[in-house]
Amino acid sequence: VPPAAVPPAAVPPAAVPPAAVPPVAPAAHVMTPKANGATYEQMITGGWTHELLVEHGMVAA
Repeated sequence: VPPAAVPPAAVPPAAVPPAAVPPVAPAAHVMTPKANGATYEQMITGGWTHELLVEHGMVAA
C-alpha cells in the first residue's frame, strides 16, 4: 500500500521589494519676470551669482 499522498508544503509568495522611491530633485530655482525668460543656468553661465540674482529680484529666494 503506497503511503498517503502528502500535499506539497505551501510555498510563500516571493517577497516583493518595496517600490523604489526616486530621489527627490532639489527645488528648481524660480525665475521672476525680471529675468525676461532667462533660465537660472543661463544667468549663472552669464556671470551672475545666486546672491546677485536674489538681490536684483530675478530669482525667488
